[in-house]
Amino acid sequence: MPSGDAPVLDLRCIALPSDVLTLGRVRAIEPKLHRGRAILLGESHAAAAVNHELEIAHHAFRAALGDPPAIQWSRADNVEVLDEVYRQYGLSTGLHATEELVKEIERQAATQARARFGHPR
Repeated sequence: MPSGDAPVLDLRCIALPSDVLTLGRVRAIEPKLHRGRAILLGESHAAAAVNHELEIAHHAFRAALGDPPAIQWSRADNVEVLDEVYRQYGLSTGLHATEELVKEIERQAATQARARFGHPR
């Protein structure tokens, strides 16, 4: 890695709770996404969950490197949204289970930061 490049989280190495969702499950749980012969997956709650999961992973990665958040960020807001979606999709039974899933995302991202860039934090 050239010295001027900022460390980047490798998302291929992060297992997200939403990874287990299938298109069939999204279609069944959110039938309103159907528009004639098309389905608008980008408008699904599942797509929103992925975005929140990725935001949590990126934040944990940067924090493990000792970097301040690049944007105003609320972990609680992200957890709240994820809790709602995880319950909707059967990924969580409640806030405690959601917190544990989020902690696992954070753990993976922080571990990657320390392993790849050697920042002990």
